Amino acid sequence: MTARSLIVLIFFSYACVDRLEYDLLKNSGGTGIVVEGFISDSPGPHTVKITRAFPIGKIDSVRAVPFSAEKVTVIDNHGNQAVMTQVAAGIYQTTPNFKGVVNDQYKLRVEFKDATIFESKMDTLFGPDELDSVYFSFSNAPDDSQVPQFVFDVFADATLRGRPAKYFSWSMIGTYKAVTDASCDVNSCNFNYERAVCNWAPLCSGVINVGSTRFPRFERVSPCSCCTCWYQFFNEKPMISSDFALNDVKRLKVGIVPINSFTFTFKTHVEVQLRSLSAQTHFFWKRVIEQKVGAESLFQPVTGKVPTSFNQVAGKPVNISGIFYATSIKKKSFYLTRENIPNPDEMAPKLPTLCLSCLILKPNSTTIKPAFWVD
Repeated sequence: MTARSLIVLIFFSYACVDRLEYDLLKNSGGTGIVVEGFISDSPGPHTVKITRAFPIGKIDSVRAVPFSAEKVTVIDNHGNQAVMTQVAAGIYQTTPNFKGVVNDQYKLRVEFKDATIFESKMDTLFGPDELDSVYFSFSNAPDDSQVPQFVFDVFADATLRGRPAKYFSWSMIGTYKAVTDASCDVNSCNFNYERAVCNWAPLCSGVINVGSTRFPRFERVSPCSCCTCWYQFFNEKPMISSDFALNDVKRLKVGIVPINSFTFTFKTHVEVQLRSLSAQTHFFWKRVIEQKVGAESLFQPVTGKVPTSFNQVAGKPVNISGIFYATSIKKKSFYLTRENIPNPDEMAPKLPTLCLSCLILKPNSTTIKPAFWVD
């Protein structure tokens, strides 16, 4: 029996952020363990995420939930071991001072309480290429329905250093900010167990109902903790070196920034990353792209299962998918503001104050201000 699961790679450290969406076809009845993560030669913490998928309702509907291990360890080719710390359900991180060494090899060992053990293949951390510059241009090219789409195209130039095989990937991460007013969202009970009444306003709004459920009376007791959020968006698919010539890169389009009320009520921070890859990691992402293209095409067949970088070394056989790899990262960033838009009031009118928690306004939200963000 075959099931399709949507696996979202999302790493939670702003020092090394990645998010790639892909379909995995698994002969598992909709169940299996997924391990995702990487280390780089940049300072940590570096993150590994473990989830377990199971079917809900129809066989092609799969839900992934965090899944905790007994022990997660990064091991290098010299025998050095770094035990990762669980920081949330299914989320493991190295210490902040941990970083990989160029030309060393690394693998991940994951041990579960039932004595099931998985190990990834050793992956070489190749040295970085040079990301020379990143820049943008305004575009209003029409979509398939001939309606103009206002975007900024993001480009990069890079110098590729000589090594036996040049494998690398590109990613673009956009970050924008929104401010809401959760205290005026009073359409749901939001039960306050301490006072045994409907609070009506979300508890994170900092406003409490000091009256009754039927006759509420609101007082502010603390600042709102869910009224200012930052959101991220990413490449639609991985970009790897097989997509273009293996020589110095000039004006390579690495992503787009949509121009709308969400991305430009304030501004958008754009970061471009250039990552070195080993041959086996390059092959993994190549197969991911083939799967994605095949799944979206009526005429091109899906090209088989995406490989996993993990092998099971102990325990009852369990389906496992995912990747752990080593990379060197070069990155550059810039801000796009309303001043960069030819007609901002028409193309990106500012959002009104919305009555809801900012955490539910858009996907990939956080109330934690990114370290790079400057108001």
